[in-house]
Amino acid sequence: MKRWITGFAIVLMLLAVGAPAIAQESDTAKDDEIVQQKKEQTKEQGNRLGLGFAYGEQKAMQVWTDTGRLILKTDDGEFAWWVDARVMLDAAVFAEDKNQLHNGVELRRGRFALKALLWSDWAAELDIDVAEAELDVKDAYVGYAGWDNALVKIGQHREPFSLEETTTSRYISFMERAYVIDALAPGRHIGVSYAKWGEHYRFMGGIYGQEIGDDDDPEEYEGDSDAIGITGRFVWVPILNKEEARTLHLGISATTRTTDAGTDKVRFRSRAETHIAHNRFVNTGKMKDVDDYQMLGLDAVVQLGSWSFQGEYITAHLNRFNDREDVDVDGWYTYVSWFPTGENRNYTMAQSRFVSPNAKNAIELLARFSTIDLNDLDAGVEGGQADNITFGLNWYFNNNVRWMINYTMVDNDQYADGDGDYIGDDDFSFLGTRLQILF
Repeated sequence: MKRWITGFAIVLMLLAVGAPAIAQESDTAKDDEIVQQKKEQTKEQGNRLGLGFAYGEQKAMQVWTDTGRLILKTDDGEFAWWVDARVMLDAAVFAEDKNQLHNGVELRRGRFALKALLWSDWAAELDIDVAEAELDVKDAYVGYAGWDNALVKIGQHREPFSLEETTTSRYISFMERAYVIDALAPGRHIGVSYAKWGEHYRFMGGIYGQEIGDDDDPEEYEGDSDAIGITGRFVWVPILNKEEARTLHLGISATTRTTDAGTDKVRFRSRAETHIAHNRFVNTGKMKDVDDYQMLGLDAVVQLGSWSFQGEYITAHLNRFNDREDVDVDGWYTYVSWFPTGENRNYTMAQSRFVSPNAKNAIELLARFSTIDLNDLDAGVEGGQADNITFGLNWYFNNNVRWMINYTMVDNDQYADGDGDYIGDDDFSFLGTRLQILF
């Protein structure tokens, strides 16, 4: 009898201890069932809407900010998404000479980009600009980063040409890039590229077509092939001491290109290093009978603490047919940067370019000389020659907000008449300012 009583007591004790666990397991099972039901409902709704949902393993996600940017990332690091936006508000006033110039204000850039890392190895970016009340696609590409220190891009992105052109507008030192960059650097096009970098070098090369939207009327060019460009860039940084902010950067870029679909013409032109006034005084017009053309660029930077010295040279050669003379044009710039508050520009080897100082209330003083010569009188090209001297001040309130002031003096030659639209030999000056925020 005692054995039965003892056994019955043990059973009661086990039930008392195990009941909560059984109840918890039951609650958990119910929760899992509810979650699964919600997944199926959402999936069914998505399929009805044509969204094509496909569920795999669920992953926990972290949300945080990095210098003001929103970042979402799974705990295992396989997936990440981040927003990259910028607003740039500009104003300028002009001291005119022979041509009437436009004082005013504008939204220089209103950019929104969504970037993603998928399955650790795949990357994507969609970057749009809404300035000037138009939707403009900047970057739209798929990337693969499954190899060490390497990246493949397929889609629209910047061609690897020029230091200043491949530096994002977030970090350029002046309000506008120099004459020669605006006129000659290839910019963004649809293509495929490969980049590889190490401790002191970076190489990038690719094959490109035309920019999104270049063939607005495809029926007009039916049967004509798009332009093809082959572009490469190599950067060597023999000195890179981040602790002492000592850097020696040397770069070379080259490209060979055919003309756009449906045309044998090429035109080089540039604004006067301001975007408020849209006048393009240096302008070759459309040069005819161009078979193909090549460009070569050289760039160098010496950084000594809070001082840095940067310069670039680019030359272009056009091969023409129908007994027309070939065309040669070129340009260059050089500038000095100094932080009297003691900060310095930061160099990143993965991108082979400088970024803003990581500091608050940093002051940067700058001076730039920029020149371009789009004249080749032997070939009958009178695109104009211009020299600019610009003094600049940047006030970095923090990593996200910068106030810029540029004062520029312009010296145009007699041929710098905008292909006949303006009066040549016009010398003028202007004062520009920008408030920039990154988030």
